[in-house]
Amino acid sequence: MNEDLKLSLDAWDLDRTQNPRLRLILSYKFLKFFHLDFGLDDFVNSERNPNVLLGMGLSFVDDDLKYVISSIGIP
Repeated sequence: MNEDLKLSLDAWDLDRTQNPRLRLILSYKFLKFFHLDFGLDDFVNSERNPNVLLGMGLSFVDDDLKYVISSIGIP
């Protein structure tokens, strides 16, 4: 699969009387540091409509911070 696409599934509330709560998110990384997210939350419970999730974020790793901090001179 493409490294720029990530699919994740989270589950919690496994002991509740209804189905467990599930969240499915598809994330697409672009321009090295940005990502777009689309997902569904609580989509297995017939008593409730699923929540649709849309988002955008900024991602970086420690090496990116090390470069930025060393270039501005913070000890």
